[in-house]
Amino acid sequence: NPSFFDPKEKFKKEIIDLPNVKKIFRVRSAPSASGPLHIGHALVLSINKIYRDKYNGKHILRIEDTNPDGNFKKFYKMIEKDFTWLVGKPDEVYIQSDRINLYYKNAEKLLRKGHLYICEEEPETIRNKIRKGQSPLGKRNSIKENLSKWKLMGK
Repeated sequence: NPSFFDPKEKFKKEIIDLPNVKKIFRVRSAPSASGPLHIGHALVLSINKIYRDKYNGKHILRIEDTNPDGNFKKFYKMIEKDFTWLVGKPDEVYIQSDRINLYYKNAEKLLRKGHLYICEEEPETIRNKIRKGQSPLGKRNSIKENLSKWKLMGK
């Protein structure tokens, strides 16, 4: 036996309660369409199913397929079939690429309200600034500047 494991030790085998659960409870599993489900997906699906059942909620399958180099349509039905086999039929199924216009619309709405900004710094630079408590340069943009940059991104 490895020294870190005591076979006589009792393990607590109950799921913990989630704080602040609302009347409407939803969990989401979001595999990419790059291949069949694997053991990691099975673990997440199982935990989500436990919570869905505990709080009488819904389990959403969201297939993330917006990476054109790593997604294959042949896996969509396979993923849904494996999901159903593992934890039951999903309550809702979304294909991310089918909803891209909705995402763009919501992003523009957030830009117009000043809750989202366009930043052109390198991701690592942004992460370092945030770790130091500094704001990325894009956060200084006006709403008008952000909307202008947003329109340029769409061209």
